[in-house]
Amino acid sequence: MMKDKVELFLLDYFHLNQEDTTYLSILDDKEKEYLSSFNNQEVRKEKLFSLLLKKKYIGDYYIDEKLKPKSKLFKFNISHSNGYMVLAKNKKYEIGVDIELIRDYKKELIDKACSNIEKEYVKDNKTFFEIWTSKESLVKALGTGIISNMKDIPSFPLNGVKEYESSFWYSKSLIKNDYIISVTIKNKLDFEVEIYDVRF
Repeated sequence: MMKDKVELFLLDYFHLNQEDTTYLSILDDKEKEYLSSFNNQEVRKEKLFSLLLKKKYIGDYYIDEKLKPKSKLFKFNISHSNGYMVLAKNKKYEIGVDIELIRDYKKELIDKACSNIEKEYVKDNKTFFEIWTSKESLVKALGTGIISNMKDIPSFPLNGVKEYESSFWYSKSLIKNDYIISVTIKNKLDFEVEIYDVRF
């Protein structure tokens, strides 16, 4: 039996110029108005490239009652961290993705986010963000955000099936250019991941 496929579209937008008219010309008037509502330059830049990724790889989409972007053709989700952005999509299953730069973190986050078993697993920055992104991708696939104590959101297995909120979820964790990426779909079967570096 063929495995389902998840596509990851990765964009390093740190050095890209948000004022480039090439990017802005792709947007319609409503999208330009939306961008102009953000005063913070970094936030506006992140919103711009999020819009461009969705236009290029998703097409038409809408915002549901939980404020989650949805498409009639694909299940998709976007995450960003420190100048890097990822869009994950597949055709069948609800999906969540989280990306984090491997970096120093506030040690109090371990007590806030990790169960006792997870605390034992955390040895360094990499292993902490493996736990963190696994939890985040799961709740993003669920579509609700964090609805319970973060300690109660399962991260393990980082690569495999887990049960949460009366459903089965399959997660995968990978490293790309000093970033941890976790992808979770609402299904109990393994899936393939294809990664594409995006150029605009």
